[in-house]
Amino acid sequence: MVTIAAGDNAVLEVNVNLALSSTNQLGVVCMPFVIKLMISASCAYIESTGFQGNHMMWGNDEYHFNDFIQIGSAMTLIVAVMGTFLTLIVFRF
Repeated sequence: MVTIAAGDNAVLEVNVNLALSSTNQLGVVCMPFVIKLMISASCAYIESTGFQGNHMMWGNDEYHFNDFIQIGSAMTLIVAVMGTFLTLIVFRF
């Protein structure tokens, strides 16, 4: 939700520093956490304001706000689950 208001880069700038300090304290590799943050910051599917293309689709009066919530929730859940598993498989601790 913060990504929608602040943008991808601002969210990453704040959270990457937190992830790096946390991984240093835990003594684990930071790459899986940074990759997951990059994926998470780019997933703003629930709101119609998440991507510019959504405004074009919404402007045609064929889609309603609830359509974005229904489809966007499913897409966000799929990306979150798949991103977590693939990040853990590709980037081992």
